[in-house]
Amino acid sequence: MTHPATASAINAEARHIPPAAITAWQETGPLRVRRELAGYMAKAGDRGLLRIDNPERAAIHLMTLVSVVDPAYLGAVPAPDEITEIVTSSIHVFLHGYLG
Repeated sequence: MTHPATASAINAEARHIPPAAITAWQETGPLRVRRELAGYMAKAGDRGLLRIDNPERAAIHLMTLVSVVDPAYLGAVPAPDEITEIVTSSIHVFLHGYLG
């Protein structure tokens, strides 16, 4: 099962999954990635490469922008060239807002 499919399944079945299992999945997946990314954001801010007041919020912004899964399409994942375009344009938008 792919990551997007796993995330969709967990979101769809969240009411039926024990809260401890949801918390464990969040801690080892999405929250871990967000914390790691926030650490990189903080370092980039400290070096003057990005204007980062809140590294955690900046990480959320970037993760949201580069998301290639639209839940409205029931887990459909775009073609590789479309993913490249989504990520490239998302990075452009992110840097436009956060460049130092």
